[in-house]
Amino acid sequence: RDWSSDVCSSDLAGPRVQGPSPCGGGILADSVGNPVTLPGLKLEIFTLCESAADYGGKLCILGGFDRIHAQETPLVLPRCAVVARLRVHRIEEGDHKLRMTIADEDGKSIVPGIEAQVSVRFLQDLNSATVNLILQVNGLKLERHGEFTIDLAVDGIHQGSLPLYFSPPPQSQAGTGLPP
Repeated sequence: RDWSSDVCSSDLAGPRVQGPSPCGGGILADSVGNPVTLPGLKLEIFTLCESAADYGGKLCILGGFDRIHAQETPLVLPRCAVVARLRVHRIEEGDHKLRMTIADEDGKSIVPGIEAQVSVRFLQDLNSATVNLILQVNGLKLERHGEFTIDLAVDGIHQGSLPLYFSPPPQSQAGTGLPP
């Protein structure tokens, strides 16, 4: 499996992926279980796609999907990308730890967890800025049909989940040559 990542920004100076592993407003509850939304960091975009690129802060996403149809297992996806766009406010300036996992429906990781450090520095006098994250995934192997999940946490706080459904082709499309 080959992982590569790009951490890009439109309004920030010098975000970088650091550490031994390639890279790869949260919701909390108060003491009585009421949801509490954190100010600051917000996940604006989180998607699985065929490919993505960042051109000077312009995030280009091609072929977003959440399901795959194939009869044969295991299935190896030659290439795909997980994309996130985070909005950060000035109070969030500094270093942040990102963690992404991909797991099967039993919660078992199908790839090692991806961790990265992102350093957020504001250059301009803005109240907020964005950080674009692109994780290129080459050779993702899905052993069996089922539901998979891609999860993202920032500073230990869960920010979002994506489902990935892998199933045989629907009967109405089997043998028709139509794309799933």
